[in-house]
Amino acid sequence: MTTKTDFTPEEWLRLTVAPSLAASSVVMASPSGPIGMFKEMEATAKQLQSAREQYASNELVAAVLSEWENMAKTREMPDLQTPKFASGEEAKAWWAEQMQQLAALLAAKATAEEAAGYKAFVYDAAVAAAEAGKDGGFLGIGGVRVTPEEQGALGALKAALDL
Repeated sequence: MTTKTDFTPEEWLRLTVAPSLAASSVVMASPSGPIGMFKEMEATAKQLQSAREQYASNELVAAVLSEWENMAKTREMPDLQTPKFASGEEAKAWWAEQMQQLAALLAAKATAEEAAGYKAFVYDAAVAAAEAGKDGGFLGIGGVRVTPEEQGALGALKAALDL
């Protein structure tokens, strides 16, 4: 069983913000305006809420979700510490590096089962953001649920997490 005490405060913060970072990488791959971004982040939050049931047997996911709930109650949400990027390629490389570091941290400190479940939990948050609304089209007619850019971001995320 892997718990918060197995990680340094910096490592725990990395675990805590990983779902939001993963979702952000998808959101920023294909920005869809303020309303679309709101829908995407709202979908991510709903996915995190439903993850407690979905990942009930994963104590690491449960501990991170408890941390999120405590932060939400106290309104002390962590800064995602996303730097300003000079290009889209620089942003993609940064997000990939963050997820690779997460995968390495999990491999070093979590059980194989908990690590696999945690990585799937992070990936699911990004998928929720990608599927939150349609992009393109006019007044809700037409468009696609997941854009090619979002599909690319999900593929990069999957590769970085070694899923």
